[in-house]
Amino acid sequence: MDEQKDFSFQAPRGMRDVLPLVASNWRYVEQVLARSFQMAGFEEIRTPLVEKEDLFVRSLGEATDIIEKEMYQITAKGEDAEKLVLRPEGTAGVVRAYLEHGMQVKPQPVKLYYLGPMFRYDRPQAQRFRQFHQAGVEVIGDGGATTDAELIALLWKILRDLGLSNLTIQINSIGEKTSRKKYLEKLLEYFEPYKVDLPEEDRKRLKGNPLRILDSKSPQVQKLLEEAPQIVDYLTSEDLRHFKDVLEFLDDLEVPYDLNPFLVRGLDYYTHTVFEIFGKEAGAQSALAGGGRYDYLMEMLGGPKTSAVGFAVGVERLIHEMLTQEVAIPETTLRPKVIVISLGDAAKKLALKMEAELWREGIPTTSAMGKESIRAQLKLANKQNIPFALIVGQKEALSGSVILRDMIDGVQETIALKKYLDLIKKKLAV
Repeated sequence: MDEQKDFSFQAPRGMRDVLPLVASNWRYVEQVLARSFQMAGFEEIRTPLVEKEDLFVRSLGEATDIIEKEMYQITAKGEDAEKLVLRPEGTAGVVRAYLEHGMQVKPQPVKLYYLGPMFRYDRPQAQRFRQFHQAGVEVIGDGGATTDAELIALLWKILRDLGLSNLTIQINSIGEKTSRKKYLEKLLEYFEPYKVDLPEEDRKRLKGNPLRILDSKSPQVQKLLEEAPQIVDYLTSEDLRHFKDVLEFLDDLEVPYDLNPFLVRGLDYYTHTVFEIFGKEAGAQSALAGGGRYDYLMEMLGGPKTSAVGFAVGVERLIHEMLTQEVAIPETTLRPKVIVISLGDAAKKLALKMEAELWREGIPTTSAMGKESIRAQLKLANKQNIPFALIVGQKEALSGSVILRDMIDGVQETIALKKYLDLIKKKLAV
């Protein structure tokens, strides 16, 4: 008897397997997202999981958590010995592809969507993984407030269509560069007396990217923010008009929202409208989705100034929220309707042909021909709740017949081999 060996391999920390029962939930959510995006005129784009590190340094900003401590760096060899990373988000790669493939010559705006894994080397937490999945959309080449509102309304509809309730949209404007410059001066002036007593991380934020102080989780900073200046008071008339238009369009669409004057999204490429959607648990780490306008990103990557706006949805968080709210998730797995059972070499050859024929007819079919007894194969059919079994033994193989067994009531009949397909299709109403 072989000695039992200890199995020590596990998925890397912060990553996990999606097992078959759970994968059905993922497939349903991904199907709804993709169909909803396509219904709204978006085309799918698939960018590499690996990008040049500088793409994100330029677009996200060096003084962000992603760049400072969350990048998954890759060591390349030979001619490719350049700094590469596993993509931490989707927008920068989509914009890079837009520029690289000359999409600016297409009719504008260009509407693209993506769905796939992202990577951040962060400390794993509840519903926060090092490999996670996002679905997102980007509208490139449109600077209108109507598009901001359109995307928020689309996202709201998708989440509602998935059966979610108790949702909250938080929205803010961080304006253009002129507005932010005036605001940051006032923000730094406000925090100056408190700076020496702030946590080290927040002191770094004030020095490198002051706007990110608004994202602080420190209770001390949160208390100070209650009296801090608000960016909406420093928006230029043009920026304020854009924001008011967005809110008026959302009101017309009857999409509810809460104004959050301290919502900034924390990445350098954002301008004007920023927003996040929360489920039952509101908090910085529990947003189901978020996005905003990014009119400078194209320039930051070396292209012409091009207006753009988009959002991303966290697939893991979305599914977790659906389970938390006890949303009934439809089954998407195609379960076998027929099992072909065989015993003996001649019967197995016939069974293989029957199985292939059933597949061609679009009938989900399985087998367990490695099991050497009909009883064991029938037992498997019962465990998998397969409604019909086609049984072929040596006798049936020689006589050109097959046994059709109803696995629910146990009734079975012997029929001519040439008739089995029509009878199965009739019973399954195919």
